[in-house]
Amino acid sequence: MMQLDPDSMTPSPNNHEFHLSEESLTVHNANWFLNLLENDNLLQLGEHDRSLVVQSTLRVKPKHRTAVLFDDDVRFVLYTEHNLRAPNNGEFGKGCPDVRVWYIRESCKFVVQHFRNSLENAPARSCIWSALMHRAAYHLIQSRIEGIELLENNAKTKEACLVVQGHSISRSNFTKIARQLTDELGFNVQ
Repeated sequence: MMQLDPDSMTPSPNNHEFHLSEESLTVHNANWFLNLLENDNLLQLGEHDRSLVVQSTLRVKPKHRTAVLFDDDVRFVLYTEHNLRAPNNGEFGKGCPDVRVWYIRESCKFVVQHFRNSLENAPARSCIWSALMHRAAYHLIQSRIEGIELLENNAKTKEACLVVQGHSISRSNFTKIARQLTDELGFNVQ
């Protein structure tokens, strides 16, 4: 059996196959392996595409990389049109008192639909909802909506918040909206 040494990233010369049992897979080794896989996936992209994915910062957090499939992020960053526009007539639908709430709901719906594969394959207790909130912010920013920011640790709620033109939504409330949408769309999400 070939032993891979995460610290040196070279195979052991004594063995010839790679095998990790669940008992031997430490967090350090798992993170090393996921980073190796991430780098390999990035190298499969052309230089320009790779720089766009990296510049998006969507895959910076390891917990988000674990929750969201690489291919879903590549399609989202490179091949998805981000052009969210508010209705001209000022009618935002039931439950949307103003354009800020409408932007939050529409961006949430957009990422839920786009990341269906990641949602249905996310490991239990993953950070999929937090990752989707970051992708909703990215979608709004790429749509050239002004006044978008992510607060990682809001002093009031003690959790991450998406702020849209001064109106904020906590990660837990974003999750409620996203879960409701997955139920409405019939997605098989844990």
